Formats: sequence, C-alpha cells, structure tokens
Amino acid sequence: MIEREEALKLAQSSLDASCKHPDLTARVTELREWPHAWVAYYQATDYIETGDPRSRLVGNAPLLIEKEDGSLHFTCAAFPIEGYMGHYEMARSRGLPPEQSHGAALNGCTTDGPGAKPKG
Repeated sequence: MIEREEALKLAQSSLDASCKHPDLTARVTELREWPHAWVAYYQATDYIETGDPRSRLVGNAPLLIEKEDGSLHFTCAAFPIEGYMGHYEMARSRGLPPEQSHGAALNGCTTDGPGAKPKG
C-alpha cells in the first residue's frame, strides 16, 4: 500500500523526469487522497517562487498515484478531476486492475461523471 510520503516522492520523481527543458522544473503543490489512489497537483517552480503568471503551467493534468502498486498515470486536464476520479474509483471498486481502471476513466472522462468525493 502506497502511503502519502511515498506517493509524494513518486509524483515528484515523475515530474523531475518529465521536465525536459533545463530552465523548467515543477513541484507538487497538493496531494489529495481518494480510496484507491493519490492525486498530485503541480505547478512550475518559478511560478510558485515568484508568482509571475508568465511562468505558470497551463493544461497540467493532475497525476494519479495508485495506492495498490504505485503506478503513475496522468489524468484528464480537459474535465474536472472529480469526473475522472469518479470513473476511476467506480472501475477499481468493480475489481478492475489499476491500468484498466485508468483506461476506463479516460474513456469516461466527462463533466457528468459520478461525482465521487475525495477522502478527508
């Protein structure tokens, strides 16, 4: 089971590996817990430190960290995270493994999702 601190480390490592431009770094700004996963939100380090809107990331889909196996999946940036996570949690509750649940969530990523709520 992936706990909060490990999820945070996995998310940050993924962001570090994803940033290909030497002047761009990103940091996790928030980590929300759901029944089967953690959802990490992130932003450009320069924006966090300076507040300069020109350095802000846009269209940055939250990162899902599966609690069962630590697998990482970028979610859907086009719709609210609640729709994506509603589909994801429904698929996991029905016994689908993480990778198939991610696919089901992407296929069902709409604003009229089941509206699941995060824990806490």
